[in-house]
This record gives sequence, structure tokens and C-alpha cells, in this order.
Amino acid sequence: MKTGIWGLLLALSIAVLGGCADAQMEKNKKDAQPKEVVVSNMPDESSEEGKQVLSDKVAVGKPAPDFELPDENGKKWKLSDYKGKVVLLDFWGFWCSYCVQELPELRDMNDKFSKKDFVMIGINTDTDDIKDIKKALAEHKVNWRQGMMPEPTDMATDYDVTGFPTKVLIDKEGKIVYIDNFITEEQLAKYLN
Repeated sequence: MKTGIWGLLLALSIAVLGGCADAQMEKNKKDAQPKEVVVSNMPDESSEEGKQVLSDKVAVGKPAPDFELPDENGKKWKLSDYKGKVVLLDFWGFWCSYCVQELPELRDMNDKFSKKDFVMIGINTDTDDIKDIKKALAEHKVNWRQGMMPEPTDMATDYDVTGFPTKVLIDKEGKIVYIDNFITEEQLAKYLN
């Protein structure tokens, strides 16, 4: 009986400390939401800073594949529009409680670094009506551009994100330098010098 209780306590501790990782998106169902599954946000022991690969095209050290998405206002934009800037892609959605919890921290980072050739772009996976999404963005004071990706796209295949949130940091030359579920201000700052 004690073993069962300790196991339950350990599982709850991991749930509290973890991220929304390994959420699987049902690619053939338009309105399906990814599942929020909790794992540790600690870096992978085999690498210096955690995840290094999302797909055969998206890996640390490789050029970031270009893509085009509409923003929350319906205006299309491309990743290549930001060449010469450090770009942080944040794959997230309001359905992910950990994603929402970190919004104030991301807002602080965006405000602090946006004058240093830095751009943060949310890759939003919500499937709600765009009016509801825009209302939630305003309520949470999300003041950075959103790429709306509620349905599968070529971009979703290249950036094979299965854990939410996921961060992909791209340097000024367009090369991927960081992939993980979370990023700290200190980790980001070292790519802005």
C-alpha cells in the first residue's frame, strides 16, 4: 500500500514540474485538439540543452525551413521575412495549461529583447473560432505575432512538434540553434550578442 501511495505522489510531482509534452495531434481530424500529456522539462541527458531534433529537416545546426502562415488577422507572412533577426518560434495553444502559464514570462522576454534584432512568433494550434482566439490573445496580453496553425500544414510536417510548448530558436543567419520545451531569458540572451 505504501508503494502505491509513493508512486502516486511521484507521478503527481512530475505532473506539477513538467511541461505539456508529447501531445499528439490527430492530423486527419480538422477539429481535434492535441492531448496535453505531462513530462519533465529537464534537458535530455544526452545533449547540452535538451532536444536537438524535431524532424529530418528541423534540427540544431540545420537551416530553418521557410514556411508561410496567416497571422491572427489573416495576413500571410513567411519566416524568411525575418532574415537577419533572431527568431523564437513558440509552438503553443490556449488548450495547453503550461503554455498559458508561461505567457507572462514570454511577454517579459519579448519586451526586453525586441529592440535587439529579436522577434518572437507564436505558432498557435488552437482550433477555436478566430474571434475567440483574438479575444483570448487580448485578455492574456499576447503582444507578439501569431502564426495560426489549427490544421496540418507542410510546416507542421517539417516542424514535427509533438510536445507543447516547444521552442525553436533561429539565429540571424537562419540556422536553428536551440530546440526544447522551454527557454530561459539567459539561454535566449546568449544568442543576441
